[in-house]
Amino acid sequence: MDLLGFTVSRHPLELWPDIAWETYCPIRQLPRHPGRRVTICGPVIADRFHEQNDGQPMKFLSLCDHTGIIEAEMFASTFRRFGLETLRHAVLEVPGTVVPFEGDRGHSLRIESVRKSGRLQQARKKRPRLFSVCEMHTTGTD
Repeated sequence: MDLLGFTVSRHPLELWPDIAWETYCPIRQLPRHPGRRVTICGPVIADRFHEQNDGQPMKFLSLCDHTGIIEAEMFASTFRRFGLETLRHAVLEVPGTVVPFEGDRGHSLRIESVRKSGRLQQARKKRPRLFSVCEMHTTGTD
């Protein structure tokens, strides 16, 4: 870390070299998977609380990886189950569904769960890669 409390001389994700970043769907590729379930990984760079129309709390998270930033939404039922996880871990593994905006003007990720990243470099070396990264972590039909 540099003097300011964050890195300015290198990419922030270099602070976690043991995570197998390439085993997650890159944020840059999310537009290729509308309506499909993917798993991304990254630190929370911004968050905010909000209330749903029914008054229940929800949370918006901005997560990043080496390829970009995504705004993700955690609705009330998911927030109740996994909200604390967003505070406990510096880097999150986040499965969710890619939700396109109206008129194809972007997309967001509807969070299904949150957990600490568990895919480490050692695990990656033991498993041969037979599919592209997103094919391994998406479900649904084209």
